[in-house]
Amino acid sequence: MYSWRILHLIGEDGKAKEDFGYVKNFVNKPKQVFRLYEYKRLFFWQAASQVKQGEINDAVNSLKKALEIDPKLESDLRDYAKKFEEFKILKEYLTVR
Repeated sequence: MYSWRILHLIGEDGKAKEDFGYVKNFVNKPKQVFRLYEYKRLFFWQAASQVKQGEINDAVNSLKKALEIDPKLESDLRDYAKKFEEFKILKEYLTVR
């Protein structure tokens, strides 16, 4: 389930976007068991991909969804902001608001 993160990091955002759609479709199917951990990570990494594509409002919304599921992700956001520009932008945007 981590292919979107790897694809994003190597710059294949088109494929990552396709994977985000697949996972969202999967969790919306009836009777599917899906770990909450994976879903929060989907929103977390989707936010980074959306920043890279210039979709800042969508990125912030995705990150907010991830943080609603697990507020502890804020720690990950701080850590990743030190390594990745996309997360730095998201962190700064959330700090301003």
